[in-house]
Amino acid sequence: YFKKKLLILFYFTLFNEIYIFGNYCIIGIYVIVLVYLLLITVLPCILQTFQGHLSIILILNNMFITAIICIIIYLPNKKMNKTLQVTGVDQRGQGPRGHVSP
Repeated sequence: YFKKKLLILFYFTLFNEIYIFGNYCIIGIYVIVLVYLLLITVLPCILQTFQGHLSIILILNNMFITAIICIIIYLPNKKMNKTLQVTGVDQRGQGPRGHVSP
């Protein structure tokens, strides 16, 4: 059940990364893939050692999901700031902090 859930989450986030960021966040995609590979290799060991301790597995699962959500929220903000600095400052006469100059 957990593996199926994680796989669905994995493909969903991966396609989102590619669709939204294109070439900009290839590093982010690599990081997420590496984290998933680590989790896939580590999770069976955790399941074997903590058989019956479902709460620990649930906590780990929730921590992982929140980490992914944080990554997904953080990366677009970084890219948005970059594009604002590149396009917005020159075209609209905005300051570096995004304030419209009078």
